Amino acid sequence: MTYNAVRIVETGEQPSALFPSIDELLRIIPEPADGPLGAPLQATSVSVQRKVGNSWVNQLRASDISLELWPTGSRLLVYCRKYNKSGGWVGFSLGGLAVAVAANAISAGISAGQRRGKALVGGIRYPWIRSVSFAPRNGYKTRETLEIGYVDGTDPTKPACSITFHLPNHVEANRIARHLADKVIAYRYASGLPIADDALARYENLRTSGLMGPPKKGFLHIYRIPTSFAVPGGVEVLPSTPPPFPATQREPGATVSALAVGSTDVSGATASNPADEPATCFRCGSSYVGSAFCTDCGAALIAG
Repeated sequence: MTYNAVRIVETGEQPSALFPSIDELLRIIPEPADGPLGAPLQATSVSVQRKVGNSWVNQLRASDISLELWPTGSRLLVYCRKYNKSGGWVGFSLGGLAVAVAANAISAGISAGQRRGKALVGGIRYPWIRSVSFAPRNGYKTRETLEIGYVDGTDPTKPACSITFHLPNHVEANRIARHLADKVIAYRYASGLPIADDALARYENLRTSGLMGPPKKGFLHIYRIPTSFAVPGGVEVLPSTPPPFPATQREPGATVSALAVGSTDVSGATASNPADEPATCFRCGSSYVGSAFCTDCGAALIAG
């Protein structure tokens, strides 16, 4: 068995810690620790790679598609439901679709016309994330890039893996990467697991470091997570409710019970309790102050 972070799932599939489930209306079924999903971030391509020897090998690659990403309280959800009834995913190039089908072994014996209720779905749980990287758009043919690193523990060789998204050009990948790193820290602090003093110091350095500057052209900048689990480890640390976000300073052996001064999770904003602090809009990546709408792109920030 090898873990592929994104695959095609069907309604009625047995729930799994590895992949989100979908209901009969092709909607993702959230977990209690996800919290409100809010407005998704849009992505235009996805690729999943794993390191084999000294080379990186594609597990899946699809471009020119309409993906939705939700950084929830417990994981990053990946979702695409634009299905063409004649077979195939809307926006997939022929090569991209072929890779997706081959990588996920989509029921070779059953024609697409006989299958119902499918969606392209993925999920990276926060305990698995070892790095969050970004590269800004830098030139006419470049795109905002977000990359997440993890280790596949379902493979005996425990290969390094990554999932990469290209974001719309008006979205700042750096802000999304920083937001996601903050989510991972908050989850780790809320898990209740002990953190060694040296690891805690590194978590605190990351937590208080703020946004990185732009990297050199052609390079990624990396928010490195001090500790992580190989897939599928860490599932047992799933809290019953969404972790506080952003994380407060963590003492060894202590649990988190209050929010720190700083950015507020957009998915926690409601009509009766709007976000009071600067936050990050999942749709365009910009900062906004208060209100139920992003002041830049107009996206609703009320939990749905």
